[in-house]
Amino acid sequence: MYKGVDADYYGYRDDDDGTLAPSERLQEEQAKLDALEAWKKRELEKCIVEFKDEAKARARVEEMVAKFEKPAEQQFKAHVRVPQKEDLEKAVLEKRKKRLLEKYVTNNLEKLHGRQS
Repeated sequence: MYKGVDADYYGYRDDDDGTLAPSERLQEEQAKLDALEAWKKRELEKCIVEFKDEAKARARVEEMVAKFEKPAEQQFKAHVRVPQKEDLEKAVLEKRKKRLLEKYVTNNLEKLHGRQS
């Protein structure tokens, strides 16, 4: 009974051939447009009751749609100083110099102290 049940049965590999994604994309766009039209209709009815003028209500709804579709651009403000490339290169160079100095200078100092004793 379970011999024919595999991943294809459950639909796990439906998108392997690449035909599902474009059709899903089209359906998703259509669903978004339908939802937007339904929302516009509800908002128009609310605004007509509020303004008692259909022209003002339509203008208000279109303004809200335009505001929604193109949100105001926000400028990013970093609260911490972000290091530049030059700063990072300088820090890496300083760290390498320090490591080399520790490696060679301490060895040479130990040799010098060993000879003097």
